[in-house]
Amino acid sequence: MIYDRYIDKIYKFVYLKTSNREVAEDIVSDVFMSAINNISSFSLEQGSSVSSWLYRIANNKVIDFYRSNKETLDICEYLDYSVEKDISQEIDNKNKLEEVLSFLDTIKSDHKQIVLYRIWYDLSYKEISDLT
Repeated sequence: MIYDRYIDKIYKFVYLKTSNREVAEDIVSDVFMSAINNISSFSLEQGSSVSSWLYRIANNKVIDFYRSNKETLDICEYLDYSVEKDISQEIDNKNKLEEVLSFLDTIKSDHKQIVLYRIWYDLSYKEISDLT
C-alpha cells in the first residue's frame, strides 16, 4: 500500500534531482527497499508521517548517489521542463520558469530548497520540517 501510494511522488522527487530516468528508477528502488528493511523502526508515534520518512530516505539516497559519483547536487541544474504542444505557450512557460529560477538564485540555498519542497514537490509544511 505504501509503495502504491507514494511511488509517483518519490519518483518525481528523485527524477527532478537526477534528470536521468534510469538513475531515478534505481534510486527509487533503493528507497523502497530501504523502507521495507527498516519499517520496524518507523513509528507514527514519533510524530513523523510516512511520506516525510520516505522523502528523507529518498533525499539521503540521492545525496549518497552524488557522493559516490563525485558529482555536486544542485537541484536547479536538474529541473525538468515538459514540452508543450503549443509553441507560444512553451516559450511563455520557459520565460516564466527562467524568471522563477533567477529569483531562486537570489535567496539562500536552504531557503531555496524549502521553496522547492513546498512548490515543486507539493510537500506539506510538516513534511518539509521533518525533511529538513
